[in-house]
Amino acid sequence: MMNLTALVTELAEERAHLEHLKNEGQEEWRDVVGWEGKYEVSSLGRVRGVARTVMNGGVPMRVKERMLRAAKGSAGYPMVYLGQGELVHRLVAEAFLGPIPPDHYVHHVDHDKMNPRLSNLAVISPSENMAAAHAAGVLLRDGPL
Repeated sequence: MMNLTALVTELAEERAHLEHLKNEGQEEWRDVVGWEGKYEVSSLGRVRGVARTVMNGGVPMRVKERMLRAAKGSAGYPMVYLGQGELVHRLVAEAFLGPIPPDHYVHHVDHDKMNPRLSNLAVISPSENMAAAHAAGVLLRDGPL
């Protein structure tokens, strides 16, 4: 188990790395499919609400841009709430890789569920998903570990 100091150090390093990528222009933003003009997702797996004007009881109200904080869902994947819980890795894949066929999976290349970066995602078939799970040792012949 990771101690608190190691966790804080890891989070600080991750934050510094994200800041470096943003400063280098390596973060690209696109509309979240189905939420165009309201939410955007980045190639680094971050989600933000877009600044816009909405009507509130017939009165225009300005909504500021804000970064959404992802929470770890019950299956271990980062999720954000956009009217309902949405898996961040699927938002990234749909925005950058296109529509995901109904029988396909969004695969984490490094097998880290908490890494929704575009560079870590691939859309794969069920048979490719099983082969990847076997190769990674996360699935045995009789089922998951």
